[in-house]
Amino acid sequence: MSRNKICILPKLYDCNGDPKKQWFVYFSYRNPANNKMTRFRLYDGFTECRTKKSKYAHAEKVIEEYTYRLKSGWNPFTDDLKAVYEDTLQYSTVARIFKKARTDNKTFNYYSNLFLPEIEGMAKKTYNNYVSKYRVFDNWLAKQGFAGNDITYITPDIIRNFFLFLINDEKLARITVKKYQHMLERIFDWCVKHKYLRISPMQDIPDTRRRNDQTPRPINEMDIDKLVEVIKKKDKQLWLTIQLEYYCFLRPGKEIRMSKIQWFDLARGVINVPREVVKTDNGKTVIIPKQFREQLLNEWRLHLYPADYFLIGPNGLPGTRPLGENSLRNRFNVIRDSLNLPTTYKLYSWKHTGNARAADAGIPAYHRQKQNGHSSMRSLEAYLKNKIGFQSEELVNKFPSI
Repeated sequence: MSRNKICILPKLYDCNGDPKKQWFVYFSYRNPANNKMTRFRLYDGFTECRTKKSKYAHAEKVIEEYTYRLKSGWNPFTDDLKAVYEDTLQYSTVARIFKKARTDNKTFNYYSNLFLPEIEGMAKKTYNNYVSKYRVFDNWLAKQGFAGNDITYITPDIIRNFFLFLINDEKLARITVKKYQHMLERIFDWCVKHKYLRISPMQDIPDTRRRNDQTPRPINEMDIDKLVEVIKKKDKQLWLTIQLEYYCFLRPGKEIRMSKIQWFDLARGVINVPREVVKTDNGKTVIIPKQFREQLLNEWRLHLYPADYFLIGPNGLPGTRPLGENSLRNRFNVIRDSLNLPTTYKLYSWKHTGNARAADAGIPAYHRQKQNGHSSMRSLEAYLKNKIGFQSEELVNKFPSI
């Protein structure tokens, strides 16, 4: 195993120099779980580069950055927690980890690869979250010298030290630590159920009260016009996405990125969102406000496109395939940063901004609940509390003067 390459350094795929196609940088890294080379593709930033010259310049920077990171010992399988191999661990150290692998033992790696296929039916994002967190734990075991040990050697003390690492070194918020706990409990309980373990080591887990709130918030009223002016001028497709969030309370992930022309009933002025893309797993119908409906009819002329086209296509227009998963978010971030606005403004912030303005305009709560797709008024109230904050017209207008 020691003769095997650990990685193949980054290279550019430039689609034979065609700037209209999707360029990317790629590299390969040997997966510690199965000793096979895994290819990684880096798409971020290429969409914003409109010319061949700018794409090649961006690629050069990406290749230089990732070549340095790989030669410095960075491991893409631990990208979730930067501290595992960062800075102090050099390439030779990573090589020694591979040399020390003890393949005869039934390790955490071994059982996680048995367990994960049993949960593949869950949502893709949730499944990937399991994979990510198991990868972090497995690489932490490797750093501690436990990578080749049989799973029966994982004691409550080892588990406790891992959670102290998450809390004290990585400074994760309580909600994230609890996710690690839940996902590790599932695999160890599964091992007990199948008699691979006599007892789960998940005991006396340390807790934390830390809260790292990085959720999107509504955009400050003074900053809305700044963003709208630039986005409308520079990125028509991003502006369409923002209006779908703002007016129709759609989420920028699947609900917008995967939306199709056939969802839009412009005659009735509604969007029929199917259940397979809705967060609550129930389909929903949302109303298109009059001023936005007119834009969809007269500017975008949606009725002229085939029904099975994706609304948000890769060339700035509806097309046969959806846009890349991070493209819209990255494009918004570039414009936000160019205006020196807070990073707490996310693409998702426009949905919250629309909700806040709808409440201020006096649109009844029941109507806002249905437009959001919330199952109950309680769900709407929880959303408003978490994303918008407490509001009171009485406090604003009726408070007595001193």
